[in-house]
Amino acid sequence: MARSKEPLAFVFPFGLHENPSYVVAYYIGYCAICSRSWIGIIGLTGNHYEMLASDENSLPNQGLTVIPLGSGSLEFARFLAYGRSWGDAHGRLNAIAYSFDGRQLHRIWSRLELPQGKITVTSAKIILSFLTSLPSSSRERIQVYTVTPEGIQLQNASERPAK
Repeated sequence: MARSKEPLAFVFPFGLHENPSYVVAYYIGYCAICSRSWIGIIGLTGNHYEMLASDENSLPNQGLTVIPLGSGSLEFARFLAYGRSWGDAHGRLNAIAYSFDGRQLHRIWSRLELPQGKITVTSAKIILSFLTSLPSSSRERIQVYTVTPEGIQLQNASERPAK
């Protein structure tokens, strides 16, 4: 089996520089119907680090990419996890945004099962493009979301003939 050049694990800090917490995520992609993923928050409790919260296999049977989102706060983490279902001829994209409030990991936004989905992410914007339906008469829908301290909000949406 050829080894993918995509990362299999993701780690990034958040919080105070003296005692940061970490978002840790990985996936094990050993087969199309039995791959697993894990996303967790590791933080300082007393004088040692431990797992504070996690989401087990939130994107099953697909690759995983995890990136930080702008949060407007150093204290709390916001990040986006996304992937494409393995073995899916329609390239369906799944994306879930998370927030960690210091105690719990919350799903704050999601867009799932987007045919031929593509995603572009910056700290302040999420741009999705996907087909509205699978037949040849489908259109491409583009949605632009803004990442604000209050959450993720649709800024605009448009459609055009699919390429």
